[in-house]
Amino acid sequence: MKYLAGLAIATSIVAAQNIDLGTIVVSATKSEQNIKDTTSNITVITKEELEEKHILTLANALSGVKGLSISQSGGIGQQSSIFLRGFDSESTLVLINGVKANNPTATGGQAEIAHLVISDIERIEIIKGAQSGIYGSNAAAGVINIITKSATKDSTINANLEYGSYNTKKAQLSFAKKYGNLSVYLGGSYLDSDGFSAKTDKTKDVDNFEDDSYNNKTYNANIAYDFTNNDKLELKYTKIDASVDYDLMTPDDAGYNLTQDDSTIYSSFTHKYSNDSYSRVYFSKSKFLKKDPKGWIKRFEGENKEYGIDNKIICKKGEILFGISKQESKDIVNKNKLKSTGAYVTRNLKIDNTVVTATLRRDHYSEFKDKTTGKIGLKHTFENGLSVSSNYGTAYRVPSLFEYSLNSALKPENIKSFDISLEYNNLSFTYFYNKIEDEILYSSTLWSYYNSNKSSKIKGFEIGYKGSITDELVYNLSFTKFDAKDEDGYQLAKRPKFTASAGLDYYGIANTHINLNAQYIGKRVEYMWGTHNISAKTGNVFVANLSADYQINKNVSAYLKVNNITDKKYQNVNGYATSGRAFYVGINAKF
Repeated sequence: MKYLAGLAIATSIVAAQNIDLGTIVVSATKSEQNIKDTTSNITVITKEELEEKHILTLANALSGVKGLSISQSGGIGQQSSIFLRGFDSESTLVLINGVKANNPTATGGQAEIAHLVISDIERIEIIKGAQSGIYGSNAAAGVINIITKSATKDSTINANLEYGSYNTKKAQLSFAKKYGNLSVYLGGSYLDSDGFSAKTDKTKDVDNFEDDSYNNKTYNANIAYDFTNNDKLELKYTKIDASVDYDLMTPDDAGYNLTQDDSTIYSSFTHKYSNDSYSRVYFSKSKFLKKDPKGWIKRFEGENKEYGIDNKIICKKGEILFGISKQESKDIVNKNKLKSTGAYVTRNLKIDNTVVTATLRRDHYSEFKDKTTGKIGLKHTFENGLSVSSNYGTAYRVPSLFEYSLNSALKPENIKSFDISLEYNNLSFTYFYNKIEDEILYSSTLWSYYNSNKSSKIKGFEIGYKGSITDELVYNLSFTKFDAKDEDGYQLAKRPKFTASAGLDYYGIANTHINLNAQYIGKRVEYMWGTHNISAKTGNVFVANLSADYQINKNVSAYLKVNNITDKKYQNVNGYATSGRAFYVGINAKF
């Protein structure tokens, strides 16, 4: 039994390394597929891994993913950026249950991931490479889809309490039950921390300065009703209410506080025809309200709305997916908006051990020329288990409402993306190449944005391996090399030249699981504003974390985790502190 329990957990870790062929993925083509039937390069972080490692935030969960790096300006709740395959944050589309979480009031229209804590999450899907052929703008680097939990057949109540360093307190409670044809999942979490000073000289101890506290309340609801075996109504809702102190100029800047009130809602009605063919009509909306009383802008308020229809038809040796949608992004304070209508069609074809995917999309914008994007992917699995896949896609990013307000002559960026992957005996290798044209850049002399007339190139490779030393000791390794350069050949700021990560899981003690994970972040550079003069170098740092679980009985478990076990003093962003060695204890109960 001990071995089987270990194997079950190990399977979840394998899934996070993009190897588990049984993991269901929704985002790759907007329909449910097994990873083995997709050509895209995908990483799935399962609920088992999130629970076993007791991961607190989305930034923590993503930090060890191949091909992705995170930059955070301080502790929990502080400004965070995603660099997926070397792209800026605004080139990654972040979804919560398929709802666009990119904030239209943000400078580049990027998702603000700082307040996305791990609460009621079923899995996180990371689809790498150009995905505009399916999702339109903001998906040039890829898509991150956060899928929350739903009710299962059994009635469950889950509770979690945690306490640790920086006077950090976390409480989480969820309830799930099926009442005949009605399924109900309700969950909520509370997180509060005194934190530490965000803006700190790397030679100084953060304990010498005032704390920058953080508070987060997150609520999730997932309700579904089956009218018949073929007709289903769904409603999914997420609300985030957060508050964070920050430092404007010095470590002891007091009174600077930012509040964030965000929500996403998704509603749909699905009619199933037969053999998994269906039509789904949906409406989604995301709202963002940021208040910064001492900031240069006191209030940011925006929203995204989308409604449309998705269709899936099962046909010989595959399926056809097609749909149409209308989208609107709005900056309510400045009264700016952007409207678009998009239509797409995807053909998934499987012939014996070969999978082919082809997608074409057309978008009509109110302010820009129409955009046509597409993607073609091919995957073949040989008899010896070797799998070879490759994808080529085109993508684009429209100017954000903020960028467009400063220069109405801006046009969308255009991206070409290519990757090729090999997988064999739990070893995976991927090479990726991206070319960006008409890149939207900021001019410090013009105080505005412009389209570059040169091309930027981002390329690199990812390697991953998982294995076992004994039946009770499993491990995983990964390495990513980035060659991310701007139009003049300079290394892009805040992107490491390489990252390496490792994980070790031990199940040799009865009712106990121990995880040790570590990451090495290579050299990063930062430049003086508007120049290529290097202002700082960060990176070249090794950070390790430890967690241990003990199953007290079938319903209750206790855990201990230690972050940054070597107490390494380092900075992700020059001038901003990171956590020292931190201890946390917690208890989980499931009934």
